[in-house]
Amino acid sequence: MLPLELSTTQSTISSESNTRMERRCKIDSISVDKNKANIDQNETTKHDKYDVLDGRQIVRISTTSLSVESSVSNHQMSDLDRKIAHLEWMRKKHEAAQRTREKEEFVSKKRQQEEEKEAQKKEERARLERENFLKWIERKRLQELDRRAMLENELELQRRLKEIEDNLARVKTTYLRRWFHKKKEEQKAQCKQQETRQKKMDEERERRLEQSTRAYKKWRENSKNKPKPATQGLLRM
Repeated sequence: MLPLELSTTQSTISSESNTRMERRCKIDSISVDKNKANIDQNETTKHDKYDVLDGRQIVRISTTSLSVESSVSNHQMSDLDRKIAHLEWMRKKHEAAQRTREKEEFVSKKRQQEEEKEAQKKEERARLERENFLKWIERKRLQELDRRAMLENELELQRRLKEIEDNLARVKTTYLRRWFHKKKEEQKAQCKQQETRQKKMDEERERRLEQSTRAYKKWRENSKNKPKPATQGLLRM
């Protein structure tokens, strides 16, 4: 019977804790001389060896059976080869499965990162769109406020202009009325003054005419009572 050494190792892969049992079979160095027919059955050999696996020291003890047959049959060698091949196949299968899992995990992680990156981009685009929309709404609101303010200012200006025009019209009307009244009063005063002056002139003319008439009459009366000169009588003849 050949000595076999079984070792179990545990390793952590990626973010998950996967326990992997690795079975390894190591064949101790056995020198089998097929040309020798007989080997001393009483020879007992012990070999103590130390190997280092993954930073750990492993004691490998190889012993030879006290009763080793002098020849190893081809059947036993073939069975051992099958076991070794099966163990190697299991190891490769496990490693292939592990690589497949690691590849799937890498692809999944990569896909998750891409999805997260795309989601972040989408969220950033949505945030920018919301910000731009809110800015557009605010800009429209301010424009509407400015438009209303301008309209109110224009209406207020029109109201004030109309008020000024109305005031000017009232002032103008009042001024015209006062001016007309003043002119009318002035005309009345002028007419009255003219009438008074004309009346005085008429009275003065009548007074003078009356005085002249009285003076003429008096002169005639005085002339009748005075003797006529001789020359005056001769002249009349």
